[in-house]
Amino acid sequence: MASICAIILLALAIIAISLSQAKQGKKKIIKVVRINGNTGNIGPIRIYLPKKVRRQNIIKCCGFKKCMGRAKNGTNSKTTSKSYVSTLHPENNMQETTILGNEAAATESSAVENGENAATNSETTAQDYQDTSGDPQEDADSTTSKETNEPSDVTNQGNNPVATTTTTTTPIPCRLPCKDFEDFLLATPTSKPSPADGSILKSAKCGNRQYYVSTAKVTRNEAGLRCKAMDMSLLTVPSIEELTCLSSLQAGTFWTSGSKGNPSCGGSFGWCSTGFNVSETLLSAPNYFAPTTKAPSVNESCLAVVNSAAAASGMTLRKCDEALPFICQFNVECPKLCDKDVSLFDPDGNLKNKTSYGIWIDIGNYTYLLGNKPMSWLSNYLRCCALGMQTLSIDNLAEQMGLKKFSLDFNTTNWKANYNYWTSGTWKGAPPNQFSWCKPSGPSVLAGDLVWEKGQPDNAGSNESCVHFRFVLNSTGTIMTDRNCANKYIFACKGPKSTTPKPCVASCPTKNCERNPDFFSDTNELKDYFQYGNWYDGCGRNILTFTTNQSSWATAWDWCCNVGLTLMSMESAGKASCYSRIVSKFTLTTFGDFWLSGTDQGCPATFRWCSLSKNFIDSELKWKAGHPKDGLDCVYLEVRNGSVLLASANCAEKKDFLCEVRKKATFQRAMQTECAEIWDISIEEIDMLLNVSEFLSPTANISLNLKCFLKCVGVEVGMFDLGALNAIATLQQIEILTQEEPVKMETAFVAYDICSGKQFDDECVTAYETFKCGQEQAPDIISQIVTNNFDNGTILSPPTPCLPYRHSCWLTNGFPCVKNQTAIDALLTLGKDDFGIVVNASDNIKRCYVRNFDSSGNINPIDAYKYCCGIGWNLIEPMTIAEVQYFNNYIGSGSVSTLIGDTVSINKTHFMWCQSRRIVPAEIVMTNQDLFCEPSYFVMYPSTGYIEKSYIPSGDIIKYKLNYGTGLNKQVSLIYSFVCQEP
Repeated sequence: MASICAIILLALAIIAISLSQAKQGKKKIIKVVRINGNTGNIGPIRIYLPKKVRRQNIIKCCGFKKCMGRAKNGTNSKTTSKSYVSTLHPENNMQETTILGNEAAATESSAVENGENAATNSETTAQDYQDTSGDPQEDADSTTSKETNEPSDVTNQGNNPVATTTTTTTPIPCRLPCKDFEDFLLATPTSKPSPADGSILKSAKCGNRQYYVSTAKVTRNEAGLRCKAMDMSLLTVPSIEELTCLSSLQAGTFWTSGSKGNPSCGGSFGWCSTGFNVSETLLSAPNYFAPTTKAPSVNESCLAVVNSAAAASGMTLRKCDEALPFICQFNVECPKLCDKDVSLFDPDGNLKNKTSYGIWIDIGNYTYLLGNKPMSWLSNYLRCCALGMQTLSIDNLAEQMGLKKFSLDFNTTNWKANYNYWTSGTWKGAPPNQFSWCKPSGPSVLAGDLVWEKGQPDNAGSNESCVHFRFVLNSTGTIMTDRNCANKYIFACKGPKSTTPKPCVASCPTKNCERNPDFFSDTNELKDYFQYGNWYDGCGRNILTFTTNQSSWATAWDWCCNVGLTLMSMESAGKASCYSRIVSKFTLTTFGDFWLSGTDQGCPATFRWCSLSKNFIDSELKWKAGHPKDGLDCVYLEVRNGSVLLASANCAEKKDFLCEVRKKATFQRAMQTECAEIWDISIEEIDMLLNVSEFLSPTANISLNLKCFLKCVGVEVGMFDLGALNAIATLQQIEILTQEEPVKMETAFVAYDICSGKQFDDECVTAYETFKCGQEQAPDIISQIVTNNFDNGTILSPPTPCLPYRHSCWLTNGFPCVKNQTAIDALLTLGKDDFGIVVNASDNIKRCYVRNFDSSGNINPIDAYKYCCGIGWNLIEPMTIAEVQYFNNYIGSGSVSTLIGDTVSINKTHFMWCQSRRIVPAEIVMTNQDLFCEPSYFVMYPSTGYIEKSYIPSGDIIKYKLNYGTGLNKQVSLIYSFVCQEP
């Protein structure tokens, strides 16, 4: 038996030669092998073995992945250490037999070493599951203990090559003594036990979980053989919960498949029937071993379980050839491959881009990762392994109650995670509903008091063998159900709290952003709101440039909250562009540096918009050259001549600041207005998006701005992050609609999986293609999501009754001024045309053109502006009462509104002429002409000598006047004449 394992490996290696050469067309040298058998030293043989085959057959021969070397840092790495057959058989430990050398897979780490923490360095052979994660160990750099060995030198002496090796300080790989157990099961046939030898019993404490309990007494290896004959396996006890299950069976001491390691293994334990190691955490648990006063014996290396209702139960060590009854169990088929993907970690062992995987929370002794992608049960298991964690398992009721308590602090409006997750629970390979958790230490029975949904598990359709976990967000808290393992639910992992630090997040103000009631009237309107600065209407927002009290960043935050607004965020390129259009109109009053809500306090270089609770998206930002600067933690907006740039400064600096609030409307209308104003989208285009057949029509005209509107709306409702689809929010929308319909949820998750991968250089195109894909794959779900978000009836109430309309040179900036030389020549020659006359200069009044009185009042201001431009003149900008009254002789007496030049607002009460840039004299402005909410422009009344505002219904003044001539326009704003003046 001394060389059996080596001979098996040699035979497998020879078979692999032809496979390797046929598939690869080349040979891979593994090592010269020297085998010591009963007939003496066999000559060294050069063998070739593909890495996949050699790893799997080493494990199969040894029986445990513990025989594979382990990297010092717990990850799988290449080393140059040796493996020794002699460790399988201690009696031959003086005969050294090199099996694999420095390229061998014998140095790869165990899948189940060190219990709960083994998920971080796990790997074992795949049985019913395929290896889809590659072989990262072959590419890893060695991080094992300091070594002095070099690869063996191979020299040829005739036909007998001789292997010579150097010494090494690498420890001899550890092996567990299960080889005799496995050989016994392979070589010794047996029939099923007779009915008199035992029976199937059910554990009342574990949902009637079935065990075979023998009455016949046999050796440990014979016990394993008899379990095998019944298609069962000798008992493993990988958890305290399993001991609890066993306690409801009959009393006695029964064999398990546990074995104690040899001294080179430090006395570690493993389960021979499953190949997993016993968790070190479990071994140290105070109630795992049965109490005893007997001194341990070196001859006792097999684990038995003491089961007694009258006394303490637990594990005990016995001689393996002792005769005891035994217990067999149905073991679930857990994946045997659990590789940590080292490429996902930085050189310090920290997971890269942690926030991209989902939400990280600490509860009790664990850190949980609530993921952001739906996948199958097996894919969930492998994903968690790749992240160095284990799949979510609920070890006991206390852990489930901890998750419940966490969820009860939230409701459906502020819950940031998803609802439906996979766990590691399954009964695959066992009788229905005999669930176990698939853990790094092997299958572990579910505690009997865990909370399931009513009527669950039910194994509906006879194909639900995996456990799904759901947050309910009510008094129930959390529940479990059984589902088909191929279904897609969101992945979830957990790991020890100490090994999974949460991502860094910038520190934002923690107190609620609330209005100060002292600043508001009894009707809940902000008192004297002009005292704080200038107000602007644009980008779907009411924006306040708070210029009357320069403050630090923190004080600016408080001031915005006090007046019912929030410190402004400039989170997107679209919003920055939109705001730049505002400052271009009002360059005098918007010039300066203004605090925004961005900061990286407490998390250097990771900036966050505190008003939005969102991190910065680099692609959406435009920083001033040289910014952000280290140590300057707060963000301000530099506004210069219509240009806006982000910059960073010391948070204690005193600056003006920007506050914002959405316009007064329902959430639906306010959101649409904001995005429509940012991207200049019409109501008709919005309606087209909501009509599936029209939207998907090949003839649909989808402009880039409309695609950007889609992105904007997606961001506003939380389904599209700046930079990518917001997986958690989108999946949450799906869950809310399909929570009680698993089949519908599965369909929607599949559609999400298909559509979520859309990625284009332009994020607007990404948003459009994602939305289009959703309409194609699951139109009913998308329509419901749109309806839920667009038809939200919540009324948004800004602190001001309305936002005063600011004049902004709507004609001068809105239309080109083009001369018509033919018209100029004709008018100056004749001194008149069909519609008006030229009035020569007199009394300090320049030469003018006066439009004849139009009794219908049907003069379009835009046409009037263009006419003046055509003759090379401008709409008149009067500076005195006398100048206004002068035209009474030409237009006629009475209240005749006459169009004059356009203006720009300077503040609440003063204006500037757009052409001459002169301040409009206050004495010519009719009283009570302060800023009002309705759009307006100035007209003059020659009979009175004053100018005053002409109002139109709320809306875009240019679009309104372009449609001039409708009955509504005539009734609201009539213009009977206009005056052009020579420059």
